Amino acid sequence: MRWRINKGLTIFSALLLLAVGLVVLLIVLRPEAPQIDPPATQRIAVTTLDVEPQSLPDIILLPAYTVPFDDVTVAAEQAGRIIKLYIDQGDTVEADASLLQIDDRPWRTSLQRAELALRDAQRDVERVRELHRSGAISQSERDAAETRFETTQLALEEAQIQLERCTPTAPLGGIVENRWVSTGEYVHPGQQLFRLLNTDRIKIVFDVPERDVGNLRLREPYEFTLDPFADQVFEGVMRFIAAAANPANNAFRAELWIDNPEGRFRSGMIARVRLKRRLLDDAIVLPLQAVVPMAGQHIVYVVEADHAVRRIVKLDSIIDGKAVIENGISQGDTVILDGNRAVLDGTPVTIDNDWQPAPVNDNRNTPE
Repeated sequence: MRWRINKGLTIFSALLLLAVGLVVLLIVLRPEAPQIDPPATQRIAVTTLDVEPQSLPDIILLPAYTVPFDDVTVAAEQAGRIIKLYIDQGDTVEADASLLQIDDRPWRTSLQRAELALRDAQRDVERVRELHRSGAISQSERDAAETRFETTQLALEEAQIQLERCTPTAPLGGIVENRWVSTGEYVHPGQQLFRLLNTDRIKIVFDVPERDVGNLRLREPYEFTLDPFADQVFEGVMRFIAAAANPANNAFRAELWIDNPEGRFRSGMIARVRLKRRLLDDAIVLPLQAVVPMAGQHIVYVVEADHAVRRIVKLDSIIDGKAVIENGISQGDTVILDGNRAVLDGTPVTIDNDWQPAPVNDNRNTPE
């Protein structure tokens, strides 16, 4: 029995030694792994800007629109049938020009009747005055005659007014923007006839936020642009600033006036008024392309010892495509412009201000 146990231990030991030998043999005979050199760090070509403080006007652009200097609706003052139109939509009219003719025959008859009554009253009053001077009638009889005479005068004036209302006139010179009636139509007092626009001058109307209304000055010139004339800057004079804010947006209405003798400006054009808030002295100003929005922060890369160094900056404002830096960048720093979206903190760089970068698609720099 003991012989069998010793024999089993001997076989197990032999197998164990054989396995250990095979492991050692595999380790000794394993081929040596090839040595891989670490990749060389590539330098990124960038263009830069040396930071120098500068003065910069803080200007905001306020949306605006144009309106005619006068916008008048002419309504009928007399009832009647239109027998003639003197103007049409699109015509230019002078002030006091006749616009249309309403059938005035009934009113002409009333005028003639009033003229006859006035002549009779005038003869009566002259006769009564003579009798009063001779003492043939009393003062009260003379007063009654005088009253009748004055009443007929008033009736004549009223008949003349009623007749004139049959021919409405233009209250101002301008352009006929709308015509709402036609020949043969019967009109009533108060019915709209024409819309007249005076565009010899134009108003630029805009809303000013509460924080900026204190910067406005009456009778001062302000610059503005118009979308149809994008390459031109115009100047209007501030002629109105609202005393009360609009409850809907808590902004104050303001108006610039500008002459428009050639009719270049039309009502309803989109404008942008340039409002100067302040003048920034010794400001650190960078082109907007130098600032990289990243994860809710604003990043600027500067060059230090031929490497890109990441700086977190705080913006004061953005004015005309330029970023005003409150802190994070100082005078004398060399800021990366082109190539800043291809570097990381510590990336070796080569400054080449004649280099033109290729577009870089870098999702990490997607603005928040």
